Amino acid sequence: MTAVAVALAFEALLAEENSLLRQGDFIAATALTPRKEELVAALNRLTIDDPALMMASDFTEIGARLHALATENRTLLEAAMQAQARMIRMVANIPSSHSVIYRRGGRFLRPPLKRGVLLSEAPG
Repeated sequence: MTAVAVALAFEALLAEENSLLRQGDFIAATALTPRKEELVAALNRLTIDDPALMMASDFTEIGARLHALATENRTLLEAAMQAQARMIRMVANIPSSHSVIYRRGGRFLRPPLKRGVLLSEAPG
């Protein structure tokens, strides 16, 4: 593949990944990672072998589009990581269903368990 073909393939892949991230399809976006790494490695090899290539007008136009897509990609990935961290915190802080036992009147039978205490270790 030529450097321009690799750059265009990488551009298409980043656009697809950004679309998947916007849709919240993180699994499909993650599945693109191996191909993304291949294209970056190939692009690096080709541009190191021919540094003058980066000065070609068609290549600089592609580079500008890639930069915009990569900037958006970073923003979307950061947002996805923040959402994932919020979900993890939410799940980690959900009390066990057996941590508080209520009576019919709404009063609890025993106080809630302290974090990390097993029900079998609870007093009473």
